[in-house]
Amino acid sequence: MTMWETLSIALGGGLGAGVRWVIDQSLRTPRGFPWAILLVNVTGCFAMALAHFLIEPVAPHIATALAGFLGGYTTFSTVNVGAVVLWGEGRRLGAVGNAAGTLAACVAASALGWLAVVGLAAL
Repeated sequence: MTMWETLSIALGGGLGAGVRWVIDQSLRTPRGFPWAILLVNVTGCFAMALAHFLIEPVAPHIATALAGFLGGYTTFSTVNVGAVVLWGEGRRLGAVGNAAGTLAACVAASALGWLAVVGLAAL
């Protein structure tokens, strides 16, 4: 890994984490389901698929910087904390839905990103 790649990942990760925090704070509902983090993770997974399949083959340095940003933007640890909080509040269905739903939605978003690139390549 070059110094440029390391720096772009570190800076991108910091920026991504900041953007995630702003979205989470802006869309947060008191004691509600963590919709903001779900939105962040799903859009981040879709964008990561686009970066990997569309951008990396033609501009690997840009894809690396985007991967850093999207790595900081998305967060599995926040999903886990959200699920534990919901569980602790006795909201078992919400906790399981948060954990399992986030995983399913993120895999689907990544697949849609890949399909979007495949579809563009077919044009």
